[in-house]
Amino acid sequence: MTDSQLNIYSLIHIHGADAQKFLQGQLTCDVNSLTDTNHTLGAHCNAKGRIISLFRLFTHTGNYYLLMPTDVIEAALVNLKKYALFSKVELEIISTEAISTFPFDFDNAAQHRLDVDAGIPRLYPNTIGEFLPHYINLPKLGGVSFSKGCYTGQEIVARMEHRGNLKQALKSIVITAEPTPGEKVIEHEKTLGVCVDYYCEGVNSYRALVISK
Repeated sequence: MTDSQLNIYSLIHIHGADAQKFLQGQLTCDVNSLTDTNHTLGAHCNAKGRIISLFRLFTHTGNYYLLMPTDVIEAALVNLKKYALFSKVELEIISTEAISTFPFDFDNAAQHRLDVDAGIPRLYPNTIGEFLPHYINLPKLGGVSFSKGCYTGQEIVARMEHRGNLKQALKSIVITAEPTPGEKVIEHEKTLGVCVDYYCEGVNSYRALVISK
């Protein structure tokens, strides 16, 4: 998969009378703390606490937007709509060109590399539902609130936080062979962890984010 394919982003636009309440009850981040001048990382989890969508959330003129790669956005929309049946909320996919104001620096062509360098991973179609927030350092990245109250998967995520002794975490490494997200990274017959995200730095050089013990 090339960088040009990885760097195509889209938005889920959420609006309606119950938009804020709906998102607050579904996402790991604190939706109520958002203003038009800030943003947050966040995730939508299933009942087992596994991440089914990972995004940047921001609000603009009373509307909410989830920014994520285009190749996982349809699945994210389907999962959110499952919980929206009894809420006065509308959800739709739009392009990044549809909104001119982002409360953060956003470069569609370079965003993926910038995120990996900052330790911020993305999901791929085959890694949806694979990772707990703590495994990808989402609490440390500010994408999980432990004071906001209930949301889908909250009990599992809170239990991981209070357990304290986390045995797996996200690390950045450089490897010589192109990895596959969701699969083990093995070099010189040694397992280095499970690949979450990566990009090509140069010939036989890949910057990868892996979950390791």
